[in-house]
Amino acid sequence: MRSEEAYNSVFWAVLREMLDAGNVLEEALARARQAAEYSKASELNALKGVISRAKAEVPEYLITMQQMRQLFEKAGFNILLFQQVNSIGEAILLAER
Repeated sequence: MRSEEAYNSVFWAVLREMLDAGNVLEEALARARQAAEYSKASELNALKGVISRAKAEVPEYLITMQQMRQLFEKAGFNILLFQQVNSIGEAILLAER
C-alpha cells in the first residue's frame, strides 16, 4: 500500500509543480511518472530491508507511533516531544526520566 501511496503523492506533486512552472502537459506527465516510479521503487526497496531485518540474528521490527509512546510511558519516561516527521511514520521522540 505504501508504495502505491508514494507513487500517487509524488506523481501529483511533481505534475502540479511542472505545470505551475509552465511546462507542456506531455513533458510534465513524463517527468511526474519518472519521479513517481523512483519513489515507488524506493519504498519497495525499503520494505525489503525491513523484511531482512526482521529475519536477522537480532531481529528488528516496526511499531506504530502509539505503541512507541506506550512503551516509553510504561518504562517511566515523560514525553516532551513526539512528532511525526514524514508520511511514512518516522518520528522524533524526546523524553526524560
